Amino acid sequence: MFNFLKSKEVSLCSKVYGRILLDGKPMLNLKIVRSLDYIGEHKYQDSTLSNEDGIFSFEPYSIKSRAPKRLFSESRVFQYIYVIYEGEEKVLWSTMQYGCDEVPAYSKKLSSMCCDLSNPKVNFDFYGRASLKRSSNSKFSAISICRWEDNFEISETLNN
Repeated sequence: MFNFLKSKEVSLCSKVYGRILLDGKPMLNLKIVRSLDYIGEHKYQDSTLSNEDGIFSFEPYSIKSRAPKRLFSESRVFQYIYVIYEGEEKVLWSTMQYGCDEVPAYSKKLSSMCCDLSNPKVNFDFYGRASLKRSSNSKFSAISICRWEDNFEISETLNN
């Protein structure tokens, strides 16, 4: 009866795994920051350093919230991951994810980030499942200097 009082698990970000390079060479000790914002109600930020191979990672992050149960509530998460290089933020991942559940298409991209600091920042499209319950593909967009070998269509090159 009072279902709106119950909390629901909300996935703000799946596991992140990537590599930072400069002209193909691994970058050591660069600070990578992950900033998450769930409908302006819950903000979270953490950071890590790249290792000698340029590798960095973040564990999945989720919360319990009553917001998804509210009438007229639209669940969305702003995800922003960047590296600080020579005093400047370089965007590794910037997007808005809809819904409360982990999005398989986002998880796939976030688990295989190859980020060369010499790449220009681009807006790109990719396709995949929006949830484990749906079998059809959806179109998604993000901004990044990272590149992926498949399911990666650049729609626009952006100015830094």
